[in-house]
Amino acid sequence: MNAYVAAGVGCTTYSFSGAAGVYYPALDHGAPVEWPRDYQLTFRGVLGKTIRQPYFHPSGISDGSDRADVWHVLEDGSNLEVVVEDAVETVLAQAVPFIDRLDDPRQAMQSLLHEEGRNPGFGSLGLLSAGRGSEQHTQDVDRLRALLG
Repeated sequence: MNAYVAAGVGCTTYSFSGAAGVYYPALDHGAPVEWPRDYQLTFRGVLGKTIRQPYFHPSGISDGSDRADVWHVLEDGSNLEVVVEDAVETVLAQAVPFIDRLDDPRQAMQSLLHEEGRNPGFGSLGLLSAGRGSEQHTQDVDRLRALLG
C-alpha cells in the first residue's frame, strides 16, 4: 500500500488488501487483453479478513477503528504471521470458491441477474459489480446470453 493510501486508511504501508476476479474476454467492452487490470475484470470480489484489528486511524483520527478489507501489519511486523495466516485462509475460503463458481458461464449469468454489489464484511467477500440496470450491466447480460446460446 502506498504512503498516500495508507495515511488515508490509517495503517502502515506494510498493510494490504486482497481481491479475486474472473475475466470473460467476450464481455470486455474494449479489445480483450491477456492480463486484465482490476477494472477490466467481469467479476471482482474484495476479501474480508476474519481477524479483528482495531488499529486503524483514518486520516490521523485516533479512533482505533477496524476495516474488514485491509490486513493491518504493524510497523514492527510483530503481527505478520497472524496476518499472513488469516490472509491465506481467507483466499482459500472466499477467493477460490468465488473463482470456481464464476468460472462456469451459467453461474456467471446467475450472478449477473441476481447478485447486487456489496461491501466485504469480517469473514465475507464483498462483490464489486456494475449496478443492475446500468448500461454496462445490460451489455454484460446480453453478451453472456449470446455466448450461452
